[in-house]
Amino acid sequence: MAFNGVGFATIAPGQAFRWGVLRNGGQDFGAQYVSAHPETPGSILTDSQTKIRANDGHFEYWATFHNLDGNRAVSFSMQGGGFN
Repeated sequence: MAFNGVGFATIAPGQAFRWGVLRNGGQDFGAQYVSAHPETPGSILTDSQTKIRANDGHFEYWATFHNLDGNRAVSFSMQGGGFN
């Protein structure tokens, strides 16, 4: 199941942070690829994708996002989907 436009964040030049998504109350959507969709000009690398099952049984999907543009902040949302 594909998803687009989840959340909104801005990342400073040359910085990185981890960000996760709890989809539809924490349902298990199987293997999901999570990526950045730049909303402003710039380049973002996504890596270290993780699927977590919490103690209460819900599932979270996480990734680390890196702003590769050394001169400007980049705003983005998350997008992705299941493996085919």
